Amino acid sequence: MNIRFSVPMVLSLALVAATACSDGGESSADEPSQAPEAVAAAPGKVRGMIAYAGEKRGMVKLALFRTYPPTGAPVASGRVDATAFPLAYELPSPAGHYTLVAFLDVTNDGSRPTPDDVSAAPVEIDIPAGGAQTFDLQLAP
Repeated sequence: MNIRFSVPMVLSLALVAATACSDGGESSADEPSQAPEAVAAAPGKVRGMIAYAGEKRGMVKLALFRTYPPTGAPVASGRVDATAFPLAYELPSPAGHYTLVAFLDVTNDGSRPTPDDVSAAPVEIDIPAGGAQTFDLQLAP
């Protein structure tokens, strides 16, 4: 199955940093204290092989997003120097359901893809707490 999507549009939207805000309120000794946050589950990871039959080289950039099309900053991101294919990748992440996106940044000009860059189809994955999800990616020539 051949899936195509607009990498520049998707990643341009996705790589806009989400802003955090605080209510700035103060609490007093008379107010009940808030319950401590739950202890986070052990981190998981996604890993696999990246294949590409073309001649282009650069940096493969990977990112996990909670929503697709992506909004805000990725939950996790990484990069792998692509001097030869196939190559292995591993991306630590909190456990959960995500969309994995990847592209070969041929010009190594930053986090936004250009028309010369090569991408893989986005993939929905579930990463278990303390475990790993294995998924191989194919970059389109």
